[in-house]
Amino acid sequence: MNKNIYFLLLFLIAVTSCGKEESLTKTDLLTQSPWILTSSNYSPPYPTDGGSIVNRYALIPDCYRDDLFYYNPSGTYTNTEGASKCSPSDPDVWELGVWTFNEDESRIYKGIIDYIFEYDIIKLDGNELQLQMLISDSLSNLYTLTDVYKHP
Repeated sequence: MNKNIYFLLLFLIAVTSCGKEESLTKTDLLTQSPWILTSSNYSPPYPTDGGSIVNRYALIPDCYRDDLFYYNPSGTYTNTEGASKCSPSDPDVWELGVWTFNEDESRIYKGIIDYIFEYDIIKLDGNELQLQMLISDSLSNLYTLTDVYKHP
C-alpha cells in the first residue's frame, strides 16, 4: 500500500511540474525580442486630398517595413533601421523614447519628451502585438488606427 501511495505522489508531482510553463508577464512578452510592423489600418477610412485611406501599411515604403521596434525592460524603447535603409546616410537608430503601461496593463504610453502617445493593447502574446490609438482630424472626427506587429 505504501508503495502505491509513493508512486501516486511521484506521478502527481511529475504531471503538475511538467505541465506548467513559467507564465510571462506583459513586460516579458513585450521586451523578449524586437517587433516589426506587419499591418496598419484606419477605421473608418481616413480622408486625404487623394481619397480615403484604410490600409496605411500599403503606403509605407519598403525601406521602412523591415524596421525593428525594441522595448527594453527598463522602460525605454528604440526604433531602428532594418536590413534596408531608404538612404545609406540614415542613422541606424531613428527614435529613442520611453514607454510604460497603465495600472492594469491594458494600455501602453510611449513617446519622447512632450509627445507621449496612448495605445490600447488589443493583443500581446509571444507572437503578436496589436495596438490601437485614436486619431482626430482637423474637424475633430475620430479614427482608430490599428497597428499589428510580429517578431521578425
